[in-house]
Amino acid sequence: MDLAPSRAAALRRVAHEVAAGRCALADPATDRRLLAISQIGPWTVQCLGLYGRGDLDSLPAGDLGYIKLVGRLAGLGRRATIAEVEEFYSPYEPFRGLVGSLTLAGLHRVLAQGPPLRLAA
Repeated sequence: MDLAPSRAAALRRVAHEVAAGRCALADPATDRRLLAISQIGPWTVQCLGLYGRGDLDSLPAGDLGYIKLVGRLAGLGRRATIAEVEEFYSPYEPFRGLVGSLTLAGLHRVLAQGPPLRLAA
């Protein structure tokens, strides 16, 4: 499947936890157990929440697309931090994940273009 060995091992560990009944992916209460697995981080769990469980408030704030987009929309002149992404979308709670997905989809050309270059004179 073209996964790096460490990611393949993480996927295997997640599958083992699920098969053993120790981790129900549909239950947000098991996110802590997932986060304890090496190579499984907040972005993965937030994507599971948004795309797997349909939790419209789950925002994968560490996604590079959001980091670039918020940096541009907020006029930062740089990539945003994860905290800045979360703050940017906080007014849309409890629909942060939905609004984030819509802004990414609607502004994909801005993301691909990237921030304006500041050339030295």
